[in-house]
Amino acid sequence: MSEVEVPPRTSWKYFWKNLSVSALCGAFLGAASALKAGGFGALRAHIVARIAAVAGTQRHCYALWVRRHVKGPEELSKMHQQSVQLPYKPTFSLLMRSCNTEEHALTHAVESVLAQAYPYWELLVVHDIPVEMRIQALFESYQARDSRVKSIVWPSQGALPSAPLDNALSIAEGEFICLMGNNDEISPDALFQFARYLNCSPATDMIYSDEDRIRTDGGLFEPFFKPDWSPEYAEAFMYTGRLACYRTDLARRAGGFRPEYASAWEYDFMLRFIEKTQKIGHVADILYHRSASAPGAADCSEEARHNGDDLAAKALRDRLKRLKRSGAVLSAGYPGCFETRYDVTGHPLVSIVIPSAGKSAKLPTGETDMLSNCVNSISTKTTYSNYEIVVVDNNDLAEHTLRAIERNDCRFVHYEGPVNIAAKMNLGARHARGEYFLFLNDDVEVISPDWLEVMLQIFERPNVGVVGAKLYFGDRTIQHVGVVLTHRGIPEHVLRGTSGSSLGYFFSSVTNRNYLAVTGACLLTRKDVFEKLEGFNCALAINYNDIDYCLRVHEAGLRIVFAAQAELFHYEAKTGRAMTNWHDHNLFKELWGFETKSDPYYNVNLRTDPPNFQLKL
Repeated sequence: MSEVEVPPRTSWKYFWKNLSVSALCGAFLGAASALKAGGFGALRAHIVARIAAVAGTQRHCYALWVRRHVKGPEELSKMHQQSVQLPYKPTFSLLMRSCNTEEHALTHAVESVLAQAYPYWELLVVHDIPVEMRIQALFESYQARDSRVKSIVWPSQGALPSAPLDNALSIAEGEFICLMGNNDEISPDALFQFARYLNCSPATDMIYSDEDRIRTDGGLFEPFFKPDWSPEYAEAFMYTGRLACYRTDLARRAGGFRPEYASAWEYDFMLRFIEKTQKIGHVADILYHRSASAPGAADCSEEARHNGDDLAAKALRDRLKRLKRSGAVLSAGYPGCFETRYDVTGHPLVSIVIPSAGKSAKLPTGETDMLSNCVNSISTKTTYSNYEIVVVDNNDLAEHTLRAIERNDCRFVHYEGPVNIAAKMNLGARHARGEYFLFLNDDVEVISPDWLEVMLQIFERPNVGVVGAKLYFGDRTIQHVGVVLTHRGIPEHVLRGTSGSSLGYFFSSVTNRNYLAVTGACLLTRKDVFEKLEGFNCALAINYNDIDYCLRVHEAGLRIVFAAQAELFHYEAKTGRAMTNWHDHNLFKELWGFETKSDPYYNVNLRTDPPNFQLKL
């Protein structure tokens, strides 16, 4: 799923939230009328039509967003004046190949560069021999009009795009290069936005922007509002996309563009580039309009799609070799989307710390003792063998619970004192012997047998401090795929209650991705990190102690990663754990004050209430 405006679940939420009483009555009457007139087939057609209508409303929302954010002549004129006054005026070399496109599309692409408010750029356009007369004449007129437009003749017709563009890279004079399709367009403020960013952070080596798609009539659709730099997300697919600028000398040192990667050459280049630097910035604005006619996963043939996926997977495998790491590149189950799974070094002991009050709950299978259900699912389903289970109880577990888990070799630690989940987890950690601590609610049940390996292997990457899992409610809807700090300064679960089979927003629910926090219902961290940060904050006795811990980990310069392939049930709604402790609520806001900040891993153009990747107007 890639369109912000059209997913059915989002459309229905939007529909119900914005439905008046009269419209609601009309909806029911319309459905009843369709059922009466033509049976269930007519009812289904009526429902599909309503979904399409609501999706159309949300497409209108993006058109409204565009109108509100488009830069007018006066604003662009001010940007031009500011450009001349910038202390640092980097030159951008835009690289483009002219072959295999319609003249009108190529004209729009070039005109979008000429329209830039920022004046310090060059456009290097590579032409294949023989150059068509109409294209030659077009570019002669452009060069007469503006000397910043430069033509390069490439001697090999039909070559892969990377070869002629690599030649353009070798002669680019700008401090930064940008790659541009010959039927795509850039917004008139694009290069100014990059230059302004570089004046604030001159050491930055790469900047990428948000993007959308453009029809031949100029209509814009399918916006992709991206997170700030997310290394784990970049290993799933080339989410950075375009527009992106790369420091030229670093691009050359990275090896330029390699023709053997064919359709995956740009992804291969980006993977090699980010191995040279982590000074990567993001402009949260739509600066690139990718042509609707450009081949994508949905547009190419099955054979082309498989070839592209094979080459992207090859680029990821080559990355593992360069990093001198062993592992495998797996399909995430969807075209163009991958999971890079590193081999776990050694066989480290994982201490699974389970704070429990010994409760039972009614699940679809009947009345269930939650602790024994959790522990037994670990012991019967988990393929990773080197773990211990530390249960922190109140010294009041029922005999039937103890009998149910006695074969699992658990160690029991008794907590005494007022209700304080943070204190219970800290107590369990003090009795744990592992190199890693995995904090797990007792109302959790394992689904994927390799869940521990999936979470552990993420720590093979440098600077990872916390890993969270994908959690489902009992009905297989999403309970947790990451946590976002909302505009109110309070954490909320992303896409909570939506379909468990959904891809999320641009693969967000099915790939590893960075967030500011993950839930403590299943949270893996390194022992040394936990002890250095002195564990969970006991002042947050019930709520937000997990989020507070993640934020302190982030503040220490470490990343928090959502591991999409580690799947478990979390029966939170069944055990009544969603109650808010207002003392903790207010203290958390006092500690972190996110009401005036934005979450770097959730784009500012998207609504946070709820954080379902819906457009904010």
